[in-house]
Formats: sequence, C-alpha cells, structure tokens
Amino acid sequence: MKIKRLGPGDNELCRQAAYLHVRSIHHGLLPLLGNQFLTKMYLCIAVAPEAGVWAMADGDKLVGFIAGCASVRRTYRWLMLNHGFRLALATGPALFRFGVLAKLCSILSYPLRRRKVPANAPVPEAELLAIAVDADEYGKGYGRNLIQAFEVSLHQWGVHEYRVLTNIAETESNAFYRATGFMPAGTIRHHALTLQVYEKKIVQ
Repeated sequence: MKIKRLGPGDNELCRQAAYLHVRSIHHGLLPLLGNQFLTKMYLCIAVAPEAGVWAMADGDKLVGFIAGCASVRRTYRWLMLNHGFRLALATGPALFRFGVLAKLCSILSYPLRRRKVPANAPVPEAELLAIAVDADEYGKGYGRNLIQAFEVSLHQWGVHEYRVLTNIAETESNAFYRATGFMPAGTIRHHALTLQVYEKKIVQ
C-alpha cells in the first residue's frame, strides 16, 4: 500500500476521494455540495501552492486520503482567485438548496474568523482540512501513515504546528486525533455544531 501525493492528472483518485468524503465525513457543508464539487475541489487543492492531497491506494482503488495546507488564508485566497468560478459551477443545483448558500458564505469567510481559545493566543495557519479511510480498512494504521505523509510536507514548508477541527460529538474521530498526538485547544461553534479544535506540534 503506497501513499501518493496527487497532481493535475489524478482525476480518478480525486473522484474516489470525493466519494469517500461523502461516505465518511457527515458533518458540515461539503458533503451537501456533492461528489462533482468535491472532486473539483480536491483537484484544485492538489495543485495549490503549499497545499496538497495525499492518497493511499491499493492499485487503482483508494483506501484513504488526507488534504491539508500550510496556510488556510493563502489557500482559500488562491482557490477563489484561480478556481472560484469553476468551483461555483461544480456545485450545480446543490447551491440553491435551503440553507446551503448561507453555509457556503460562512465557509468562505472561515479564514477571517479562525481563532484559538484563549482568544489572544496565536492561531496556527496550517490546517488538516480532511482525512478519511475506508471503513473496511480501519485498524491497519493507514490514518497514522497519512498524517505522517502530510507532516513531512509541512516540515518541508517550514511549518512546525498545525490544527484540525472535528465534530465534538463524533467519538471515533476525537479518539483518533488524540491517539495521533493532537492536543485539545478549545471548542468553537459552527452553525448548529460544536467543533473540537486540536493542535499538534511537528517533531522531526
């Protein structure tokens, strides 16, 4: 089983990552925008500066992926400037569902609202945006391997600390982050959810 950093030609693996995201990550807006949008989004993140998508695959079958960046602010700005129109088109009819447009505006403004508890503490710019492993492959250490692959790139980009947010009600994801060295750093409210903030220092 190998981990590959995805690039411009990896449409099929990005498509599989989108389907895995919808199956595995049930909170937030992105699953509501559909597989077409998520496929395009991951293709864009894969080529964004100091960002990426890493896939663990068994041959042509994706079994897990991770996406992240060195700076949420810079990555969001790059996506909007270079691919904003195409991403908007990829949402299709989903964009006009009740409440989806309002949530999308909230997500796009997320880099401006990022904060840490306590509020006067510095916020790590780097963030793990999404991670998922096929349910049939749980317990094999693939999630840890994907985290390590992401951290290698963060270290190369000069990043020494990053964070991730997850639904505080999801026991499995919270247990996973704690087991892989993340430390709780407060909670934030996002729409109807309470999100647990985790932070981790990179030790190489």
